[in-house]
Amino acid sequence: MIRTDDGQAVFTLVGANGAELLMDLDADNPNLKTFRRRLRDSKGLHVVMVADEETTQGRGSVYGLFECHQPPPPPPAHASRPYPSKPHSKRRRR
Repeated sequence: MIRTDDGQAVFTLVGANGAELLMDLDADNPNLKTFRRRLRDSKGLHVVMVADEETTQGRGSVYGLFECHQPPPPPPAHASRPYPSKPHSKRRRR
């Protein structure tokens, strides 16, 4: 999934010999929030199925079924470290 500069989320299947646009939607779409929650809850495990739309009615063909693992990105480096302390002045106040 790629977030574009124009506010879209683009789902693309990329392989050794090319890429295929699977879906695009507004980046603030509520379904995208649900997708991210499910991806987080499953620790990144998911399946991508490439099939005819008719498979939703029991017809059509399935061309590929891919088991995938997309671990969540690591937290920002500054989030895991405490804030650095301010250096203490060695000069005495009078």
